[in-house]
Amino acid sequence: MTGQEIFDQAIKKRDEYSSVLMVAYEAIGENLFPMLEQAESEGKKIVLLPSIPYEDGPSEPYPTIG
Repeated sequence: MTGQEIFDQAIKKRDEYSSVLMVAYEAIGENLFPMLEQAESEGKKIVLLPSIPYEDGPSEPYPTIG
């Protein structure tokens, strides 16, 4: 099944997972489809993680090379 088909089937259910997929699609567009294909082949689902505002990021500076 293609990613587009997986997406279309999930959206028809109008459940929590369809909401997750709609938000993901709005954020990344058709790049979601290959991820859906991979997730299905591995028996997994797409999840959304909250973003961390820059102000709340790591307290230590990133290491530099050199």
